Amino acid sequence: MSKACECWFLDVGQGSSNVIMLEGNRAVVIDCGPRGSRETVTLLKEKHVQTIECLAITHNHEDHDGNVAQVLCAYSGAVRSICFLNDGNRNLRTLAMLNSDSRNERWPPARRLETEGSRPAIIYEDTSFELSAIHPSMQDNLNALQANQTSAVLLLKAWRFRLLFSGDVTLSGWMQIASRLKSPPLKCDFMTVPHHGGNINGGVDERASHDTLYRHIVNTQHAIISVGTSNAHGHPTMDALVALRDNHVNVMCTQMTANCCSDLERVRDVARVIQQPARSTRHADYTSSARKSKNVACFGTIAVELNAHTYTIEPDPDSIPICFAGTSGLVALCRQGD
Repeated sequence: MSKACECWFLDVGQGSSNVIMLEGNRAVVIDCGPRGSRETVTLLKEKHVQTIECLAITHNHEDHDGNVAQVLCAYSGAVRSICFLNDGNRNLRTLAMLNSDSRNERWPPARRLETEGSRPAIIYEDTSFELSAIHPSMQDNLNALQANQTSAVLLLKAWRFRLLFSGDVTLSGWMQIASRLKSPPLKCDFMTVPHHGGNINGGVDERASHDTLYRHIVNTQHAIISVGTSNAHGHPTMDALVALRDNHVNVMCTQMTANCCSDLERVRDVARVIQQPARSTRHADYTSSARKSKNVACFGTIAVELNAHTYTIEPDPDSIPICFAGTSGLVALCRQGD
């Protein structure tokens, strides 16, 4: 892959971590994955990243910031900007790390990850790239009752392409975003699906809520769901997937869940390349209770290479359904209805 701009959506199981690779051995990191995940630092080291231009934490939940200490320690003195929110969650792991360095010798002072009133706040820009926060505003942050409501939403503009990093933002947050748009919906080429494909409206009218999101607030061509095989939340939900399908969105999940296949260990054996680093494994892998399967790849780690004229996706989205074609017990949840 060219090093001009690569966007990596890492397979960290039930969590989220995204890395934007830039020229000159530099990167931007958006979320770090859950505690114990190694994929973020592994990718940065394998790609010979020397400087993290910006580390942005969308919100302070363990599956997004649990591994922040490993990233910061691996790049002590080499992180130029750290952005996060004080969103009411008492587990501010990023803040704890910064407070452990009282003289600001290892890491820079924190910046607030909020919009400038109704205008996006640019958190990193280069000749061809601009990464900005489009949610929340300071007022949104103060009014939020829980962390997901005030989760940051970041927009990357790279040449003529748009990539949206959604965190876990709820429908109320999306409505705030829509109210600030001059002409909704917001059009993008790629987006991460909020809340790992789970509920975005507290369990109320979820099918309609997801349809509103993808029909009236955001229009995207590709949607990436970062999800863990053995997650206890039922992610991704049929409500989210049907809404995406009905709005003609190509869905890519990092891992496969029991919603898609009744025999995950047999699906694990289907021949395909799992792009590394990834938490998914080709070997039998179980939780400690009832030998429940975990870390079964669907797409696994996804990489998008951007240049001024086009983009490519690895693995090829068209290759995954072919891999599973004819596999007994498989219901391609992202491509079928109820």
